[in-house]
Amino acid sequence: MSLFGKVLTILNALAAVAFLVIAGMDYSARNQWSYSVFRHDLAMRGLPLDNKDDSWRPGRAIVKDVNAKTMDDLFRNAGGAPVKTQLEAVQQAKATATQFVEGAGDDAKKRAAAAAVWLPLIPHSHQRDNARKLIAEKPAGELAGIVGSLFDAVAAEIESDKSVEFKRMKVADLLYNFNPGLDPAFRERAQAVLGLDEYSKAADRQASNLYGQIGLLELRMKEESAIFARQMQDLQPKLVLLNDQLKADKLRLDQQKKLLEKHTLLFTARKAERDELAESLRKAGATADAETAQLAAVQQQLFAIQREIAAAREQNSKLESQIRTKELGK
Repeated sequence: MSLFGKVLTILNALAAVAFLVIAGMDYSARNQWSYSVFRHDLAMRGLPLDNKDDSWRPGRAIVKDVNAKTMDDLFRNAGGAPVKTQLEAVQQAKATATQFVEGAGDDAKKRAAAAAVWLPLIPHSHQRDNARKLIAEKPAGELAGIVGSLFDAVAAEIESDKSVEFKRMKVADLLYNFNPGLDPAFRERAQAVLGLDEYSKAADRQASNLYGQIGLLELRMKEESAIFARQMQDLQPKLVLLNDQLKADKLRLDQQKKLLEKHTLLFTARKAERDELAESLRKAGATADAETAQLAAVQQQLFAIQREIAAAREQNSKLESQIRTKELGK
């Protein structure tokens, strides 16, 4: 081979190497661009509904492109625990909700936990009133199952034959409003699962529902205010009468207080007199006891004197008898 041929061969080899390097760089850049586009689509459209969802990538299940790196990127700032589909996210949320209710503590805390999960998921105020009634009436041990059934219903919708738009709306309304502990990570997680499109739509729907509830509450407040005003008008004469009765009763109470004070003074005086008489009786009793003792002593002395007199009389009789005997003997 001539020198020119050898040089041309070397140049061709170098060109081939350069082509392979450029092709590799192009492939790497293409993969990066494709991943960036896919991540953008996920950020806007959200995770696939299930393992078969190909709604925005016809002919290829979206879940096949959701790899470990994708899930790590999506859920790094959303509390971890990544999922690949919205169905898995609903099932995961169900486990969190039931555990939140079951682990709340006593019956009262379980009812409060069930209300924190259930009520935000309900769009209309009259439905919330019914839910509050059920939460209050149902056994506390059954509330976790009732709350779990709400998530089961949405999971069943995902597996149904209804439109993709309807399914995504149901999931969005569930996950957007599910945040019993008011944790910011729940918002981040809902946004990662739903995508910005459905997340913003769910926010709009919830805002509209809340505005509707505010309107109903304002209407109820006006109606109740009108009822209260009528009741006040009806009660006004009764209140005036009761006020007059209260004044009269207060006057009688003051009179009774004065009378009580007077009787208290009389009672105190009578009590003092009683105490004085009792002391006098005690002293008189003591004096009577002393005099009785003295009388008993005098009676004993008198009895002794009487015995001495009787003995003296008996002695005198004996002496008189002896005198008469002597006189007759002469």
